[in-house]
Amino acid sequence: MKEFIFEIDYYNVPKYKQVVSGDSFFYTKTKGNRIVATLADGLGSGIKANVLSQLTASMTQKFMAADYDYLQTAQTILETLPVCSKRKISYSTFTSVKISPNGNTRILDYDNPELLWFRNNEYKPIILCNVDIDTLHTRKIVKYSKIKLEVGDRLILFSDGLVQSGITTKKFPLGWEVEYVKRFIINTVNKDENISARKLSKLLVDKALQNDNGKAHDDITCAVVYYKVARKVILVTGPPSTHEKDKYIVEEFKNFEGKKIIMGGTTSKIISKQLNEKIEIDLDDLHSDIPPASKMKSADIVAEGMLTLNKIISLLNGAPDDRIKGNDAAYKICNMLLDSDIIHFLVGTAINPAHQNPNMPVEMGLRRISVNKIAEILENKFLKKVEVEYV
Repeated sequence: MKEFIFEIDYYNVPKYKQVVSGDSFFYTKTKGNRIVATLADGLGSGIKANVLSQLTASMTQKFMAADYDYLQTAQTILETLPVCSKRKISYSTFTSVKISPNGNTRILDYDNPELLWFRNNEYKPIILCNVDIDTLHTRKIVKYSKIKLEVGDRLILFSDGLVQSGITTKKFPLGWEVEYVKRFIINTVNKDENISARKLSKLLVDKALQNDNGKAHDDITCAVVYYKVARKVILVTGPPSTHEKDKYIVEEFKNFEGKKIIMGGTTSKIISKQLNEKIEIDLDDLHSDIPPASKMKSADIVAEGMLTLNKIISLLNGAPDDRIKGNDAAYKICNMLLDSDIIHFLVGTAINPAHQNPNMPVEMGLRRISVNKIAEILENKFLKKVEVEYV
């Protein structure tokens, strides 16, 4: 049976020579399985802009998640934000969306570029209502709307660094304006109709960076919400507690509909023997700090167990750029997990004597601890649906 899910991801590059970005993007899932996502753009760039955008985004997230009235939310945020003494504008802009499991979506926007909505790869205008907010400083205008997302729809949020990229150049004298962005999205999705939120957001930021000749003139952030059929992956690691359960893990692996990963030498031998398939070492994966990956007909990737699991934890905890710098088994599995929406871990509970050696490094840990860490990161940081089954 098909499952549907909201995939959310983003990509960001700071202004050239800045250590941190002045943009912030936060997203979370509430107890009622509603998703709240907020993009805030601090005035200017650098540390000060970063602090203000993080303050704005975190406040907006909490108010939207708590079902605050949108006018109260906007008023509280705008009264809290300081105002630039010279330009007489707030120190941060923001766009926030709250999405219910049935697709009902509320949008609250203050001074960010247009939020783009696509259905069947065609631009769908969002009718936003202008609302006057009287604050302690001055009168502000916020925009509010309600829409209903359907499976296949995409929402694209971005900071002005994206649409202002390339400004004053011969090709884009007024910047990479919204119409160019729309055309780029439509052309990209036409080439890959199932392109993930992660890949689309990165392609948009990479294009904007290219417009700026590789040196961002402003912080550039793009976030994508994609309502789609869930992609699934199974990761089998560790032999089961008894040999009698070998057949069970093989049947689960064989009948799974989605991507398939095997981790651990003993585990791969059990599955290859039962399925009568050969395991061959990937000779292109010999230059790494972890053992090379292997190939097997029924699996998308076969890899070593504990060292690879722990490197995956490090990659998931790192920055987005960290996850695209290599091509070994850990990088491949990490990106396969992030490109999936529902991840099923099938974890064998047999004790491997090699991992009980007190002289082994502490970070080796136990398989169960490593899998639980990965599952926790995928659930809390990336909002993936994770199932962990012990055998």
